[in-house]
Amino acid sequence: MEIRFSYSVLASLFDGALPSVKELEHLLTLHSFEVTSVLEDKNDSYITIDILPNRAHDCLGYYFLAKEISVLTGITLKPLPFEKKESSAGVEVTFPSVTVSTPLCRRYISRRINSVSVGESPAWLRDALLTMGQKSINNIVDATNYVMWITNQPLHAFDAAKVVDSAITIRFAKKGESILTLDGKRIELDTTTLTIADPDGPLAIAGVKGGVRAEITRETSDIILESANFDSVSVRKASQKIGIRTESSKRFEHEISPELAALGMDFVTDLILKVGGSGETRISDVVDVYANKDESRSIILSPERVNRILGTEFSDKDITEILDRLDFKVDREGESYQVQIPSERIDIQIEADLIEEVGRVWGYDKIKGTPLSLWGMEPNLGKNYFYRAKIEDILVNSGFSQIEMYSLVPKGDIEIENPLAEDKNFLRNNLKDGVLLALRHNAQYGDLLGVPRVKVFEIGTIFKKSAERVSFALGIRNTKLYRGKEKESVELKNILNFLAEKLGIPEEKLASYTEVLESEEGVIAEIGFEELIASLPNPSSYKDVLRVESPTHRFVSLSPFPFISRDIALFVPEGTEKELIEKSIVEEGGFLLVRQTLFDVFEKEGKMSYAYRLAFQATDRTLTDTEINNIMKRVTARLEGNPGWQVR
Repeated sequence: MEIRFSYSVLASLFDGALPSVKELEHLLTLHSFEVTSVLEDKNDSYITIDILPNRAHDCLGYYFLAKEISVLTGITLKPLPFEKKESSAGVEVTFPSVTVSTPLCRRYISRRINSVSVGESPAWLRDALLTMGQKSINNIVDATNYVMWITNQPLHAFDAAKVVDSAITIRFAKKGESILTLDGKRIELDTTTLTIADPDGPLAIAGVKGGVRAEITRETSDIILESANFDSVSVRKASQKIGIRTESSKRFEHEISPELAALGMDFVTDLILKVGGSGETRISDVVDVYANKDESRSIILSPERVNRILGTEFSDKDITEILDRLDFKVDREGESYQVQIPSERIDIQIEADLIEEVGRVWGYDKIKGTPLSLWGMEPNLGKNYFYRAKIEDILVNSGFSQIEMYSLVPKGDIEIENPLAEDKNFLRNNLKDGVLLALRHNAQYGDLLGVPRVKVFEIGTIFKKSAERVSFALGIRNTKLYRGKEKESVELKNILNFLAEKLGIPEEKLASYTEVLESEEGVIAEIGFEELIASLPNPSSYKDVLRVESPTHRFVSLSPFPFISRDIALFVPEGTEKELIEKSIVEEGGFLLVRQTLFDVFEKEGKMSYAYRLAFQATDRTLTDTEINNIMKRVTARLEGNPGWQVR
């Protein structure tokens, strides 16, 4: 999330002078966050920082970003400028009653302040909010907004006179309820929206937006303050549903620590007394509903693991100094540290998070590269992997293409309880059905691809009633371009014999694991892969299967539009180069001609006959016969324009 920070406001939080904007930009980008832009004018400089989600828990607030800068620079951070206020002595102030009816409100702190003066904020507060990108409203609202920007804790103030019986309930909206928000929108609420309500109905949408009914105005004298913590998912869903995203909802959406609620209440109370209080102002005790208090987190950190993972040689002193700068309390426990994590650092959950903190604060650029130590043992050879890779190599080098078909099919032994589609409601119990489908589909593109035979194979899992197994299937089908006399079954037998020879097993043994299916759509052999592998010897090394070759093919997408095939044959004088014929065909065929395949050659009476199949296809439309007929006329005319060439 990109947030713009004022350099002058950041500087005001330090005892010493900050580095220049340019130096700060470099420092933050190197160690913490990416600075996406820097804008400078005559009054101030503005740094836009991309705060990653893991640090939105704290660093959307100026104070915690300043804390990060202090860690990196060593410049002392001032304490936040407030004193914790107790209830006014000797004066009875009715504090609000608070009822929390859902765990989605993790903490709710409230207090009442009587006899405040609502008016314009002092210049320093107006200017500070302006640099933060927040317009000034009045001193009470400005105080809540300022404290939110500094501490990252959203706050809200209600006009106490407009809260019925000073009774606040955090609950889900009731059916039919609505609220008029502070920006004048009427929002219809549903029963999943968390609200802040009094006996008369909703006062605010929890974590998102306040309502007009208890708005602070110039006539307001007594106020009720809210500093709360709401479930991040609940706030995000409510914000999306009603179409309102605020600075408050942004912070709750990214989850902030409930411990910040007390900090926010103490800070805003003191600030309101300064900008809107008088000798007559009185404050109540706080009401703090905190059912499931966040336990303090501690993590065991091993210095040895820090150095092993980062490749460093940090001393114990180096590590503890970095952790101290991060405000992590460190206690030694034997060879390790017990590290206490500040409540706002929700992102620190495991030891690896602490190691990352040490590395980034030190500076990854300062960590020298070291070679990895050699592994002291040889890895076990994977028999399945070795022979699978070997079979793939043998078949690919024999002109087969490897395929991967769906595991979900229309028929099988095991039915899916919630199928994705009507034709995907079973787990496949064989590979041959998928290979047959691949043969059928690919054979339709024989002319387009210029292949006389489709040859495919698959190695994959099948699901029988008895067990889940790995199977292996290969298939062959002739296309219209095939002009040979050898049957597909002969080719299949030859490749199986070749496979047996390369694997070093008798042909009969391979045949015993093989089921052959012959049909009009091709021939398929399905082999029990696991039985085959079990019969093979254990490999001694991966030497034969770990070759990495440079790619020799360029893959392009097929057009979704149908192609049209045409045949053309011609006689030419003996000695005519067929490359000259093909050049003439390509030039006249133009960009719509995507493939020309020579499928027949013979000699007659001193002349040579060449027959070509031409495939035409467009990438943007379906071609018409008229278009192709016109092209064929041009091709014919071009060919016959050569002496002695005759189109048959």
